[in-house]
Amino acid sequence: MTALFDLFILAPLAEQYPSITSKTGAYNATEDIHGLMTLSKMSPKPQLMANYYQKLALVFWKAGNHLFHASALFRYFHLAKDLKKNITQEEIQRMASRVVLATLAVPMPPNRPEIDRLVETEENVGEKNQRLLATLLGLNNPPSRASLVKELVQLGVVGLELPQLQDLYRWLEVDFQPLKLSGCVMQCFDFINKWEECSELRMYVTALQDITIMRLLKEVSQVYQTIEIKRLLELAPFANAFYLENMVVDAVRRNDLQVRIDHKRRCLHFGSELSVSQQEEVVEGPHLQGMPSEQIRCQLVKLCSVLQRSVHLIRPEEEEEECKQMEERQQKMREAEKERIVREAEERAKQRSQREQDEMKKKVVLE
Repeated sequence: MTALFDLFILAPLAEQYPSITSKTGAYNATEDIHGLMTLSKMSPKPQLMANYYQKLALVFWKAGNHLFHASALFRYFHLAKDLKKNITQEEIQRMASRVVLATLAVPMPPNRPEIDRLVETEENVGEKNQRLLATLLGLNNPPSRASLVKELVQLGVVGLELPQLQDLYRWLEVDFQPLKLSGCVMQCFDFINKWEECSELRMYVTALQDITIMRLLKEVSQVYQTIEIKRLLELAPFANAFYLENMVVDAVRRNDLQVRIDHKRRCLHFGSELSVSQQEEVVEGPHLQGMPSEQIRCQLVKLCSVLQRSVHLIRPEEEEEECKQMEERQQKMREAEKERIVREAEERAKQRSQREQDEMKKKVVLE
């Protein structure tokens, strides 16, 4: 029965949506397959699930969703590696290379201000849709770029890729080398463009160039206060002035950088005054030091913490009184909750007794 279900229901749908050019049609076909697998009491075969993740990765790539594309490839890699009994080292390297490149090509999430959490923005609406897409991959929570990169390292995928690509992760995610970054990464790009046996890796080059430029801008901003655009173009030989300026503007729009473009002097000025409060997050990627506004904000937070500890040391009785009041409030809340539960139980008992009396009266009348 399971074989018939896989053969006549799921397999035709799985083979259908690679040929669908509409993004909406592809998503609908994917939801149909996932719905059938959810409703069915039978577990789909691992071969079908591998095919499902492979085609789902294609759908996400066509839709421009690099994050879920990488997540789908990651799940396909583990299934395919376990399914093939006589898998060769070359096949593992090719699959691992694609997973690593797809993950590194995922755009870095924007560092949004705190105010964005209180208003409905385009990013907030997208986060709601990500939960639906996560269910298609069998995930409880939507993935993130940081979580995917962490899994690559923990599960040992980094290091399985082709030898010519094994340093790409280190250059983009670990090392802090702003003067050498683009030159090292370009070696990988040249290899990908010249290697004819695995042409599917070329589709990640453009996205990886964007990631490289963003990494370069972030690293340069931590060691330079001002840098000429001409010098920055020398550090990124694959970029032109228009492309570089566009990346700078996009980084500022996403609150990833504090930078001003000086068109008169043809240079960039990094750092700005402390203005809009931004969300405190763990620094993503190689990091040397923070911007001036970040340093000021951190100093204010540390000052507040030190003053609070000082007050507790100077007036310990106030802390004891606060703890006592908190315990009393919690005790009152527990007692109120207990009374509410008792009242509800009594009310349900009365309703049950009333229903029984009504049923007895009906029986007497009928007799």
